[in-house]
Amino acid sequence: MTVGVMRVVLHLPESGSLKSKRQVVSGLARALTFVERHSDGAQITDVSTELVRL
Repeated sequence: MTVGVMRVVLHLPESGSLKSKRQVVSGLARALTFVERHSDGAQITDVSTELVRL
């Protein structure tokens, strides 16, 4: 059963390199994993990352 859906769009103009952008995304992924592990009944089923150049 899906209870909630979240979509996050990040604009990182100060992050000039792909490495720095990936560090931000991996930090968010670690935070989501922490929430999933420490919340009763919370389960993250799908995470996708797409880098779009503006």
